[in-house]
Amino acid sequence: MTLEDNPTRRNIVIVGGFLGTFAAQPLSKWLNPDIYNVILIDARPFSVHIIAAARMVTSEEGHLESKESGALCPYDRIFSKGRGTFICGTVTGIRPHEGGGGVLALKNGEDIPYEILVLATGCCWPGPLNIPLDGEKVQPFISEQRQMFKDAEHVVFLGGGPVSVELAGEVKELDPSKTVTIVHRGTKLLTATYPDRFRDRVQENLAGRGIDVVLNDTLESLVVPAGQGTVKTKAGKVIKATLIIPTWGTKPNTAYVASSLDGALSETGYVKVKPTLQVEGHPSIFAMGDMIEWSEVKQGMKGARHAGVIAANIYAKLHGRSLKEYRSPPEALILTGGKDDGVGYIDLLWGIIVGAWFARWYISRDLGVKRFRRWCGY
Repeated sequence: MTLEDNPTRRNIVIVGGFLGTFAAQPLSKWLNPDIYNVILIDARPFSVHIIAAARMVTSEEGHLESKESGALCPYDRIFSKGRGTFICGTVTGIRPHEGGGGVLALKNGEDIPYEILVLATGCCWPGPLNIPLDGEKVQPFISEQRQMFKDAEHVVFLGGGPVSVELAGEVKELDPSKTVTIVHRGTKLLTATYPDRFRDRVQENLAGRGIDVVLNDTLESLVVPAGQGTVKTKAGKVIKATLIIPTWGTKPNTAYVASSLDGALSETGYVKVKPTLQVEGHPSIFAMGDMIEWSEVKQGMKGARHAGVIAANIYAKLHGRSLKEYRSPPEALILTGGKDDGVGYIDLLWGIIVGAWFARWYISRDLGVKRFRRWCGY
């Protein structure tokens, strides 16, 4: 369907690709297409399975760059029975109406009216995971990143979060002869959300694969001195390095919100939402995923839960019913270590730590790509 099929239909607009599909698909199934038009807007013409990004930018394993079988999947089958509209475009502003609803402004000058709006534009990731928004530039970018890692003999990752841990694991599996080091200013890897015994287990897992971890320290410079092949930490430790990759600096993709909705952002730039996941002060606008201010570790699977609550709340709001509130699930984290390794934690009972067999079965082998493509209709 297109916007011109029936101009009197009421637009339910979702901005943002990967997580946006988790709201667009059920809404296209539940809502009467003669009355409502479910619209998904994304800057790229395909969805990027960000969970697979660490392997996609480091290795040719699994051909994850493929739109036919990999972690890039077109939107042409995302709507139930084709009952929706996809628009490839970039949102530059929101003009809410006082009585509800409003208009979205696109970069190409087009205006899209909405009755209900969902924001799911996530975060801007640093370095190798900063996948271009221009669809034509995505595959060249992936090739450049792979070549960069292939050429580097000694790789240093700055930061001790999941991105650093998983990138390090992929690079080491790509070529075990490479020197791979993680430098983290904290006393342990990850955050204090997780128990020390799990954080220690992650470090042990890395050490078992030949990945060095330097804690309580950082580098003097992010530039490797010409011809030296080493860098020095502030504590004086010398580390082999031909490539330095900072993995911190993730920022919410909310510039268009800041310029449009007064008071909608926190001091750190995240979207403030109510427990119903409605944007504070804007009952016709919902937000989800990494871009929202919420007390939980930001993860894709939580974003999918946000989408489920939002889809149900949109249906309820349109039919005059009460809205449900989002409640965070128990924390869980499965870290891949290449396709055959990994370690995880599930905050149930006493706190369950799982090893390589579980990580391999659950996510490490194909990174959920088959599930992702099935969800996209492939």
